[in-house]
Amino acid sequence: MVAEFKGKSEWAIILGASSGLGLATAKKLAKHGLNLCICHRSRKGDMAEIEKTFSTIRDEHGIEL
Repeated sequence: MVAEFKGKSEWAIILGASSGLGLATAKKLAKHGLNLCICHRSRKGDMAEIEKTFSTIRDEHGIEL
């Protein structure tokens, strides 16, 4: 897959990216090298797992979240 946004200052805002289609979209855009601004509303009990997922995305693709 080509990372056509890698090294550019392009950003995407994704609403509801902690699960489902929003998370799938975040992962797909991250693969293309797009920096992400992720907005979500989740329970405090779910935050540890969500932060782990976001950290994985950040580390695997070298993007900013």
